[in-house]
Amino acid sequence: MPMNTRHISLIALALSPALLTGCVGQRTHDAAVGSNETLAARNEELVQQLETCNRNASQKDARIAQLEAENANLARLNGELGGSAGRLQGRLDELGRRLDGFNLAAVDPTTDRALAELAARYPGLMTYDPTQGKVMFNADLTFASGSADVQPQARESLRQLAGIMQQVGGSYELRIIGHTDSQRISRAETRQRYGTNSMLSAARAISVRDVLQQNGMAPDRLMFGGFGEYRPAVQNTSSGNTPANRRVEIYVAPYTGTGLTAAAAEGGGSAETVNPKTGAPAPAKKPEFPVK
Repeated sequence: MPMNTRHISLIALALSPALLTGCVGQRTHDAAVGSNETLAARNEELVQQLETCNRNASQKDARIAQLEAENANLARLNGELGGSAGRLQGRLDELGRRLDGFNLAAVDPTTDRALAELAARYPGLMTYDPTQGKVMFNADLTFASGSADVQPQARESLRQLAGIMQQVGGSYELRIIGHTDSQRISRAETRQRYGTNSMLSAARAISVRDVLQQNGMAPDRLMFGGFGEYRPAVQNTSSGNTPANRRVEIYVAPYTGTGLTAAAAEGGGSAETVNPKTGAPAPAKKPEFPVK
């Protein structure tokens, strides 16, 4: 018997909850599956991140261990260097004590003291430098202007210097060097006699040598020369008139025992001296050989 519309509607109404329930369950299932896949993917990502962190931690642990080993090695080296520094300091202290026992002055203590006392007796005229063994005479007080003649006060101080050198025996020789400033010789008489500052400085050195020799010093222990204006003690003024550069320096040096006379006798050279009267070089004497 055919169903009417009411019967069909009732049947549809009866079947609707079942159909609805089936659709909702499928969606829930699908959602759960999707969520599970998302969670699985996230879990895999977290696992990878954990493995990366573990690797980084391992690397950091290894680096820390390496740094600790290096620090321990540096501490050991520092200890060794500290010990070496202590030993070196001990050696330096020992060398210092040994050096204290040496006389580092240019001359022996007795001569050094005698020269210092001599310079103290003639302030302004002469000074003494113990580090170089140098006695320096103020040329303006030692000589008259434009002259190589030694003044009386300077003669007396040179006499005493010669006495000191003779008292210490044959240990030393004197090297006498004359100096001038850069001012040109203006006086006609001086210019005619000496010509140049170099010749004037050499003539003054010779005059000092002569006074020392006259007071007992052996000529083979007296060396002389002149630099003129070419080795100034201070910078010359624009006018060239610089008193500090007008000086005679006498260096006390160990006696060498050899000289130009011996060299000339062996054919090794000849000596040239300066005539203090004219300022002109004097011809060297030729060595004399035995006649066969």
